[in-house]
Amino acid sequence: LVIHGGVGLGKTFTSLASVQYAQSIGVKQKTLFVVPNSVLSNWRKEASRAYASTDDCLFVGLRVDAKGKASVNSANVETDLTAIMENKHSKIFMTMEAFERLKLRDDTIEKYNGYLRKVDASYAESQDKKEDEKTKGKVASLMQILGEKKGAAPFLEDLGVDSIVVDEAHAYKNNSQTVSFKSAKFLSLGAIAKRGIDAQAKCWFIRGKSPLADGVLLLTATPITNSPLEIYSMLSLAVGHERLNDMCLGIKGADQFMEMMCQKENVDDVTMDGVARTTDVFVGLNNVDVLRKAIGDSAIIKSAHEVGEQIVVPDAEEKPTSITLPAD
Repeated sequence: LVIHGGVGLGKTFTSLASVQYAQSIGVKQKTLFVVPNSVLSNWRKEASRAYASTDDCLFVGLRVDAKGKASVNSANVETDLTAIMENKHSKIFMTMEAFERLKLRDDTIEKYNGYLRKVDASYAESQDKKEDEKTKGKVASLMQILGEKKGAAPFLEDLGVDSIVVDEAHAYKNNSQTVSFKSAKFLSLGAIAKRGIDAQAKCWFIRGKSPLADGVLLLTATPITNSPLEIYSMLSLAVGHERLNDMCLGIKGADQFMEMMCQKENVDDVTMDGVARTTDVFVGLNNVDVLRKAIGDSAIIKSAHEVGEQIVVPDAEEKPTSITLPAD
């Protein structure tokens, strides 16, 4: 599930209440809250308002000084990460940096490798030798990123966590990449990021602990850029590749998603140095109904007006401003 709404519309409190409810009815037992470093202390304040007691809450690396100011001390992070295994806390709040420190075991990484080959055709073995080498390089680089971690941080598998909430989840939007899909002008294809790969693998592991393949809740108020690939990345992070593939008429992976959704046209264009040529241009989306349903089935999206009387949005007259552009 993805919760997307404007800033200040209650995503934090909603997620705290959702986790408490899921744990109260026994659906989930232990939840990670992964948040930006700058807001960990704010989550502590919100938790104290939302819950009658925070005795079962652990704020990894966070310490309160004599003046009552809370701040993250990196020296305490690994100590607190280890303390998660003591099972004294059912709600663990940590920064994105601390979350990235957590390691995955080699057998888990190997299973994830097999999973990707099953759900993404670009990972699967190709009959074409050149394309196969490209695919192997893609898979090897991903697995290397997941397996190269050192340090004293524990393995995610040892923490007993069965659910996760990710605040500002758009920080992990670059977790997917294409192999054979050809881009076009005005189409943004961001480079895949290490932390996006890491988060995708860990969310896959957590979903695998539930028969319903759930347990991942993403929070964001940031709109996507001009790329359907970000939609694929965010939805696959939230609900998993298999479910997203099914919602998109049985596709297999990012390449097929982009081919299905992107409308491209070959048009005449002039380069910056004045040379005329034809080029592919991204002009819109195909299969919009499928995309709308996939998002609708995976996300709760709210505006300030939909929230109602909880938030007052002042009315203001729109005043257009004319801007004169010179001929140049």
